[in-house]
Amino acid sequence: MNHPSRIGIGHDTHRLIPGDGFLLGGVFIPHDKTLKGHSDADVLLHAVIDALLGAAALGDIGDMFPDTAEENRGRSSAEMLRLAWKKVQCGGWKLQNLDCIVFAQRPKLGMFKQEIARNIAKLLDVTPQQVNVKAKTGEGVGIVGEELVIQAECAALLVSNQSVEERKAKALAAARPASNTASAAIPTVSAPITTTKALHASRKDDLSMKKR
Repeated sequence: MNHPSRIGIGHDTHRLIPGDGFLLGGVFIPHDKTLKGHSDADVLLHAVIDALLGAAALGDIGDMFPDTAEENRGRSSAEMLRLAWKKVQCGGWKLQNLDCIVFAQRPKLGMFKQEIARNIAKLLDVTPQQVNVKAKTGEGVGIVGEELVIQAECAALLVSNQSVEERKAKALAAARPASNTASAAIPTVSAPITTTKALHASRKDDLSMKKR
C-alpha cells in the first residue's frame, strides 16, 4: 500500500558569547564560549524541531514555544523536542530519517557526532540509524568562520501511518455523520392526500346540510 510521505527543513542560528560550553543535540560540548538564547539555546535541537513541525505542516518552533512566554525562558530544548514530536505523532506520522548539519568554526565536532546522533534518536525513540549528524566549518569566513555564531540545519522525512486509501476512507467516514445530521435537522412534513372519492363525499355532506 502507498503511504504518503512529507519532507521538512529546519534552520537555526545562535550567537556565541563568552562562556564555558554549550548544548548541541542535547550533548554538552566544552568550549571557551557558549550560545545565547531564550531557552537553553540548543541550536541543533531547534533545527530538528522546526524540520519535524514543518514536515507535518504544524508551523514552527516559534509558534509552539514563543520567546514571549516566560515559561520558555531557559527551557530544556530536549523537553521541547519531545512535546513537538508527540504532536507530530498525534497527526499520524512516523519518522523515516533525519539528516542534520552543524556549522561551527570551533570547536571541532567530529568526535561528538555519533554521541549527538544517538542522543537525538533516544529523544525521538527511533534507531540511531535513522539520525545522521554532519559538521562543517565556515572556512574562516562569514559569521560562522569568524566565530560569531553556530548554525544548524536539518531535513526530516516523515511517513504516514496510514495508506492513501486508508486516509481517504477515514476522511469519508468523518464526513458522513455531518451530512446525516444536516438532513436530520430538516423535518419532513407529510402532506395529507385528498382523494377524488373524499371530495365527492364532502360535497354531498355540504348539499345535505343546505337542504335541511
